[in-house]
Amino acid sequence: MDNASLADDYQARSAHCERLLKGVIHELEHLVGEAAVTLGTPIEGRVKALSSIMEKQKRKERSITAVTDFPDLIGLRVTLLFTRDLKTVDALVPGVFDVLDRIDTAEGLDATQFGYQSLHYILKIKDEWLKMPSFRGLAGYVFELQLRTLAQHIWAVASHKLQYKREASVPVPVRRSINRVSALLEMVDLEFNRVLLEREQYVREPSANESPLNVDLLASVLDLLLPEKNKDEDNEPYDELLAELAEAGVDTVGKLIHVLTETRTHRENTEARRAADEPEDDPQASWDRTLARYERRVFFTHVGLVRISMDEKYGADAMRAIRRRVGREFS
Repeated sequence: MDNASLADDYQARSAHCERLLKGVIHELEHLVGEAAVTLGTPIEGRVKALSSIMEKQKRKERSITAVTDFPDLIGLRVTLLFTRDLKTVDALVPGVFDVLDRIDTAEGLDATQFGYQSLHYILKIKDEWLKMPSFRGLAGYVFELQLRTLAQHIWAVASHKLQYKREASVPVPVRRSINRVSALLEMVDLEFNRVLLEREQYVREPSANESPLNVDLLASVLDLLLPEKNKDEDNEPYDELLAELAEAGVDTVGKLIHVLTETRTHRENTEARRAADEPEDDPQASWDRTLARYERRVFFTHVGLVRISMDEKYGADAMRAIRRRVGREFS
């Protein structure tokens, strides 16, 4: 295909590409939210520029019949904060998309090498999606997904800037320093995982169960036991909830874990029911639910979920009375 034909085909397909990109990002946001994993950066995506496609065709001397022959015409990147979440998302991807190829770039590195690490997929949407208005007419399009941690992303950006994608490209005097940087970034991932494991172990240890609740322990327990997607990063009144719990006699880590575990089914059913409400049908939407939370299909915050559990365990009337008394103290 000559450049003129390539440009015409690109222009004819660009609207479809942008529509697919937007739809897949939306699905990935749901996937990440439901998996309760932590993003290191917002999900990114782009449609490859025509100039880049022409340059790539020239450089690789590829014979193509359409721009869709480029598997990375549409590209997306999911950057996670924690290494352990890579396995979670990696396991979920085949259930959401059709996987045409999967490459783990770390598998090509031996123990003494540094290099670019990332999971790369070539994917397409499932056939049943084509019946949905937002994906209609998008049969035949594929896209590339990159999955990595934030530390891996830092290395990828730095190595691209330095043009040190391979160890052989690095001048010998610089190689030792680059190896040290690569090792430090890998250590960041390892240390993050260690902190997560230590925190979870602490909360589950018998000695921790007897620890008096404070704001930090309360937040840690809720982060561990409740879905991350429900958490309101800007407005979780832990201090007020702590006072409510204390007045109800829930004053240790172990007691809180017991309440949350015992009432889990009721709490999850209540959340699912309210999350399905349309905003216009929800009289509490103005204060309890922003549009962003509605799009994530969540309703209650972490504090709200705990209050549901407390109502179930100790009675709604009793807990309302406690909340009124505590509320007067914090007003």
